[in-house]
Amino acid sequence: MIVVGAGAVGVEFASIYNSFGTPVTILEALPRIVPVEDEEISVELTKAFQKKGIQIFTSCAVESVKKDAKGVSVAFKDKDGKAQTLQAEKLLLAVGRKAMTDGCGLEKSKAKVERGFVHVGDNMETAEKGLYASAISLRASRNWRTRR
Repeated sequence: MIVVGAGAVGVEFASIYNSFGTPVTILEALPRIVPVEDEEISVELTKAFQKKGIQIFTSCAVESVKKDAKGVSVAFKDKDGKAQTLQAEKLLLAVGRKAMTDGCGLEKSKAKVERGFVHVGDNMETAEKGLYASAISLRASRNWRTRR
């Protein structure tokens, strides 16, 4: 299995599938896995994964993914810019997340939306009185984030 993306979701699934006996390779565009965590965590997790046989490529760029008779073929450039190709039965794409607020009627309210995320105040209420946002879709005020 090839996992593209080494954030929390990517490394969790890589670990799970590896524990089931699946050979796993992780491809990450940034210089280290779990890049939003402390660097020490990245270093230790990298060591643990390599000890378990999980192959890791960081600072790489996926060029293409092609489905074939054996599964998938992923072409990428490694950190040195060298073109490489990996073959696997399955590919897990674990990059990026997006709030799903398009077309849900927010444009008819006073709620402020920025790149799909809803702005809220201290009680998760939007600019539209009585309209609240769920945690997955919000861009909280500084006060709301620090109090929880």
